[in-house]
Amino acid sequence: MLPNVGPWEMIVILLVAFLVFGSKRLPEVARGIGKGIREFRREISGVTDEINGTRDAVRNAPPPPPVSASKEESEKKDEDVRNPSDPVIL
Repeated sequence: MLPNVGPWEMIVILLVAFLVFGSKRLPEVARGIGKGIREFRREISGVTDEINGTRDAVRNAPPPPPVSASKEESEKKDEDVRNPSDPVIL
C-alpha cells in the first residue's frame, strides 16, 4: 500500500501524530481510522459484488425475441415510398 515508506519515515509519522494528538487521543484516532477503513472496504466489496452480479445476469439472460413488422406496417411503408417522377398533388 505504501511502497516507498521506510521504517524511518514511519517513525517520523508516528512521532508527529503523537505530538499532534497526544497520548490519550492517539488510540481513539487509530480506532476511528481503522473503523473507517473497514467500512470503506466493506462498501467497495458490496459494490464490486453488485457489479459482478449484474454483469453475470446480463450475460446469462436469454436474447430478446426478434421484432417482426406486421403486414399492415410493411404495406404502409410501401405506400410512403414515392417515385421521383410522380407528379406532386397539392
